[in-house]
Amino acid sequence: MVLLFLTVSIAAIIVFAGIVVAVVFRQQAKLNDNRVYPPGRWKGIWIGIGLIFGVPLGMVLAIAFDNRALIGTGPAIGAGIGLAAGHVFEKWNGTTSVQLTPEEAKQRKVSLIIVSVFVLIGLLLVLLSVL
Repeated sequence: MVLLFLTVSIAAIIVFAGIVVAVVFRQQAKLNDNRVYPPGRWKGIWIGIGLIFGVPLGMVLAIAFDNRALIGTGPAIGAGIGLAAGHVFEKWNGTTSVQLTPEEAKQRKVSLIIVSVFVLIGLLLVLLSVL
């Protein structure tokens, strides 16, 4: 019971911090209404905010159901909600988005490839540790 209370308290603190971050981002967006953003900016920001909410959700689910496997469901739910919120922000700012230059598009593609390689290496290491 004490562990559940401690986990819920930590989760509440993390969620409160996430709300503060969301409010700050929204205020910053209101101040910079005339700025032009690259496509995908709002999705990235809101996926991060969704993960802030999702991690404590996963912790609470894991302790409430006494199943550690549920820890991973929280970030997945948070990322999905963040993606939806980011999509809404992309629609709101759709007319003010700027197209990426060829150099920026190439840099984004290289970054995506590097991250994908690291994810694949991580998955391979997990699979090797299980076997």
